[in-house]
Parts: sequence; C-alpha cells; structure tokens
Amino acid sequence: MMRKSYIAAVFFAVVLVSLGLSKSNATEEGGYLSGKVITYIVGAESGGGYDRYARLIAPFLQKHLPGSRVVVVNRPAGGGVVALNELYAATPDGLTIMAINSGLLLSQIARRDGIEFDLSKVGWLGKAGAEARIVLMQEKTGIRSIDDLQADGRTKIFVTSGFGSASYIQTKLFGDAFKVNMKVLPGFGGNEAEAALMKGEIDGILTSESNAPSVIASGTARAILKFGEAMIVEFRTLPDGMMVAKTADQKLVAEKIAAMNNLGRLTLTAPDTSPEVLEMLRDAYTQALADPDFITEAARQGLPIDFQDGSAVEAGVRGFLHQGDAFSVLVAKTLEKK
Repeated sequence: MMRKSYIAAVFFAVVLVSLGLSKSNATEEGGYLSGKVITYIVGAESGGGYDRYARLIAPFLQKHLPGSRVVVVNRPAGGGVVALNELYAATPDGLTIMAINSGLLLSQIARRDGIEFDLSKVGWLGKAGAEARIVLMQEKTGIRSIDDLQADGRTKIFVTSGFGSASYIQTKLFGDAFKVNMKVLPGFGGNEAEAALMKGEIDGILTSESNAPSVIASGTARAILKFGEAMIVEFRTLPDGMMVAKTADQKLVAEKIAAMNNLGRLTLTAPDTSPEVLEMLRDAYTQALADPDFITEAARQGLPIDFQDGSAVEAGVRGFLHQGDAFSVLVAKTLEKK
C-alpha cells in the first residue's frame, strides 16, 4: 500500500503541473545560479536520516537549477552548531544551503553556549519530511512495553548521534521525563546506532521511523512506543507517548517531541539573502520535491515525504522557538548532563 505521504506528494506534483508553475529567471540557463556551485551542508554524520534526505534532494535541486552544481558536504561538529554559525555569518549569496539537525531548534531554546545564530532570521527553503520517533528495544532485554521499561531496574544503554543533536536531546528528555533507568552514550553517527542494537551491543534507541523497519525485520529488536503521527502503517497502532504520559513533564515532553518531529528534514540558507535569490532557491526546492522521479526514488529508499514550502516552515519555526519557560528549563537541564 502506498503511504499517504507519497500520495500527497503525487497530488502536489499534479497540482504544480496543472497550474503551469513557471521557473524563475535563476532556474533558467544563464540565470544567476547558472554556472555556480551550491554547497549543501549536512549538519549531521553521513549515513543518517538527515544525510540520506539531503543526498536524495541534491540531484533534483540541481536539476531544477539548470547550469548549477549542488555538492553535499557533511559538517557534524558540535551537532551542526559550528557549520550553522559559519553559515549564519557568511555572505548571503545563496551559494551555501544547509540541512540542519532539528536539535538546533532545542539548543537555541536552551540558549546553549556557543550558539551565534538565530533560526528565526535565516532563509528557509522548505521541509522534506516529518517522521515519528520510535523507541526500539533489543529483544534480549525482554522488554515489551513502556511499563516494562519503566519497571526494569537495570541500567539500559541507549546511544545517540552527537551531543546536542536531536537524537541526543530527545532521548535524554524521554528518559528523564518517563523515569527510565538509562545511560545515554552520544557519538553514534549515521546508521551506527541501529547496527549496535542489531548486534546486541546496546539495549535501546529512539530512532526515526524510516530507520526502524530493517532493524525489526532482523528479529533483534521490537518497537514499544512512538512519538508523533506515524507514516508507516506498521507503527500506527503503537502506543503513543501522549497516550501513556501521566505527569505534566511527560505530557510536555511527548507533545514537544512530536511537534519537533513535524519540523524535520529542514533546509535553510543564510540570513539577509536577497528576496529574489531566496525565491529562486525556494522555487527550485519546491519543484525538486514535486518531481515525479524524486517521489519514485523517495519511495524506493523508504523515505517518507511530508513537504512544506519555505514560508510555511518559517512560520512553524518561529512558533516552535517561542516555547514556555517550563520546556526551556527541561531542555537546558538536559544539555547540562552528559
């Protein structure tokens, strides 16, 4: 059965064609971006979800910016903070764009040391996906539910990508709020976390839903909980974090993890980019994600697509950044602990 995300994407493509959406001058041969190299920075390790989406998008973005070349570069240092600081201060010429780790939204909310950017001021190209987060437990633990996990007195080893990443912050928020006896080890980039779980080297992970099916299919792990609306059919009946939350902190964390996942797979460019150049990039990004070949390839790779254009993302990010003090305090405490 085709996922509803792909059906929506196909419908979106048909609408664009029917409207006869024209390309801006920048996407025509001889336009501003023709003959230019556009660096597409990924603020996360290679092989992970952000990297997979960026490498899927890049050739189609290049296709819809005729004459340009789009090159993907991984810059995961500091959870993407270093690269985003540099982009934030860079010349706003549209030649550098970035797929950010959405943990940077939480880092800004917590006013994490070293942050020199303001995500309410950058230029947003759009959003490619929104995935539920799935709690996977190694079969050997014998844990079959969130109740089992909370009742188990043993320290469970969970791993995440780098400190300050979305993976790290969400896992810590989950463990702290839901009173799970866990030790979180950051630094597992790309698909290393899933591989470690399959080998039985760790007890659990909180991962994107597109990463979970292959792990479950190996027979080494099972899904016990989700945060957010699942696109993949097999996860839709999983207990949801909001359903099992009992305390105020648990409800707050479940709500915010789901909201954060809705702002997944984001691409931006430097602040103060001229409206004309930003529109060129937004148009090309929109056309890339509506391309029938892109939709087919996303389905082949098992990457759910939930497109939003740049203006919609801009509004969503501004709203997310204005959280109440209670959540800001929780995030700040999470980033104090390693």
